[in-house]
Amino acid sequence: MTTITESTPTPTPTAAGPGRPPGRRRTTPAARGERPLRLVVVVTITVSILALVAWPIVAAILGSLHDWNPLNGTYRWVGLANYRRLVADPVFWTSSANTVVFMVGAIVGRVVLGLTLAYAVYSRLTRAKTLFRTLFYLPTVTPLVAVAYVWRLMYNPQFGAVNSIFGLDVNWLFDSHLALPAVMVMTIWKDFGYAVILYLAGLYALPAEVLEAAEVDGAGAWARFRRVIWPMLRPRTIAKSIDHYLAYSRCL
Repeated sequence: MTTITESTPTPTPTAAGPGRPPGRRRTTPAARGERPLRLVVVVTITVSILALVAWPIVAAILGSLHDWNPLNGTYRWVGLANYRRLVADPVFWTSSANTVVFMVGAIVGRVVLGLTLAYAVYSRLTRAKTLFRTLFYLPTVTPLVAVAYVWRLMYNPQFGAVNSIFGLDVNWLFDSHLALPAVMVMTIWKDFGYAVILYLAGLYALPAEVLEAAEVDGAGAWARFRRVIWPMLRPRTIAKSIDHYLAYSRCL
């Protein structure tokens, strides 16, 4: 009769030397040499932020509480008098309302146009996807000065392309009711390509099994978009809207 004896495993010696805790990692000379570089980088970034961002904000707030004229050196404390005068000025409220309207219209236009074109490019019926992605993104990388000049010519009341195509006789940029929508259209056209690329990345990142399951369950194109695709793209839409809001809020 054979007896099986159970052997006790021999513990493996750890790499920790005498006098050092087993869980502590040894610092290499290369890591110790990187510490001064890390310190220099962190200090440089911190000083740059304080000098280029924080201090101008503080200086602007302090300047708003003074009668400040850098040309003649006037710097007299007036408290909240500048803010009271600003609130009582009707031009301030008109410009603020125009900025809010412009911001909301441009954000909604970019999101809706970008999502629509991205979904059209993503469709299986669309060919030459690379060509469309390039064409849609071209306005985004075009300098704003060139875009503004071209659209100014297109809005020209005498020989502009907009009036010629639609058979209109409108002075777009000098009409108080049409100037804001005209600038909004130009802004949407300038930057909708970024939204297209962002939404395309989100569409191609969607789980294929979820879309296939919705299609197997009999969901049509609109049902798949409303019930499956749009909820997954909502975080990107919120991030894009916040990005545009931060960009336009600087104009307030």
